[in-house]
Amino acid sequence: MIDDFDRKLFEMARESKVKEPNALKYKVDYTFKKLKKNKFNFRHLGSIAAILIFCILSVGIYFPTYAMNIPILGDVVEILSNKFNLSGYEINAQNLNYQVSNEDYTLTIESAYYDGLETTFFFKIKGNEKLNKSGQYFFEANFKYNEDISYEGDLEKGEFIDDYTFAGMMTFYINPYSGNKLPEKFNIKFSIPNIIADSEILAVNSDTLNLSFDITDLNVKETKINKEIQANENSILISSIKKYPTSIVIDYDEKFNNPENKLSFILWHETLGQINYLLPSTPGKLFIVPKTRSKLNVDNLIKESMPLSIGETKTFRKVGKVSIENIETKDGKTYISIRKTGDINSYDFNIIKKENINSKLNMYEYETKVIGILDTLTTYVIPDFTSDIDYLLEYEYISNDDIEILYDRIIEIN
Repeated sequence: MIDDFDRKLFEMARESKVKEPNALKYKVDYTFKKLKKNKFNFRHLGSIAAILIFCILSVGIYFPTYAMNIPILGDVVEILSNKFNLSGYEINAQNLNYQVSNEDYTLTIESAYYDGLETTFFFKIKGNEKLNKSGQYFFEANFKYNEDISYEGDLEKGEFIDDYTFAGMMTFYINPYSGNKLPEKFNIKFSIPNIIADSEILAVNSDTLNLSFDITDLNVKETKINKEIQANENSILISSIKKYPTSIVIDYDEKFNNPENKLSFILWHETLGQINYLLPSTPGKLFIVPKTRSKLNVDNLIKESMPLSIGETKTFRKVGKVSIENIETKDGKTYISIRKTGDINSYDFNIIKKENINSKLNMYEYETKVIGILDTLTTYVIPDFTSDIDYLLEYEYISNDDIEILYDRIIEIN
């Protein structure tokens, strides 16, 4: 629920003059992602205050039009499932056709998906004028349940399907303060007070919608693992993996005896790379890749860059290595292929002009080829790239981040 406090935080995020958005991202990492961690460990659901600062406001994300890849006809859930290789949503989502509007925009929520862990909405925002392709478009939501709840939402995926229309999916994690699980037969009231359009908060006329879900027959496949990862007096016991229609839930227990060192893991797909928690529609082996890191100090956040030129290679301390494999322009677009090895696969980067480091180029991922575990070759499209300008590829990370990938303790899941 966005109350006055939430709104002030939202306004602060929107109007912030901070030039290093990753500083905010690091500072909220352990809090903001706590709810998403429940996708991996649903047994540890607790009373967590609602956090509605959308990370998308602090990172320059560019949503490309996708007409050259996918026809724009079809439901949003179908379009985004095809575009982003999403599994389970199209079959299990229920139709809603819930619409709100103001004088500038019309928001239509076409369908919704619920599985006891997430509540995801597939929507379109259509403007009376052309949309800003560098902007973000989503909505605020209010939920009312028969007991006190907290909830957090995020724009997971999105595409501009034409000059006037943005299609997206928003996922909400709803937690009762009591710590109880949400039921299989779930009824909740839902309304939309505002649309967020290109960083503007715009009120809409919205009636309350009574949502009703029944997942009694939901297909959940469980694989027992019962393997323990140990490092530096800390341990993680991986009990099982549950595959929901759309997500992978890893059930695990942690024991941390050494607070100066953190033990965690990455979920890796043999052909898609790091997949976080979404279940891919592409078949393939999964790997739990353990890693350790020193206790982070955000005061040691630094920026490092490398020339964006073919053949350039740079090792960013213990975070990983980056190589510029190819740069080519075809059909009016510039494609840049970058190989990343190590934990740096989990990090965002910026492409900036060497003579103007505050000028960041828009880009989007075209394709990723997995060479090995934590080893990828990703091609990006840079719409505004100019060949006669010198560019830098810039990463931001903690300088004393003593990351170690425990390759000898990887757990393979068939």
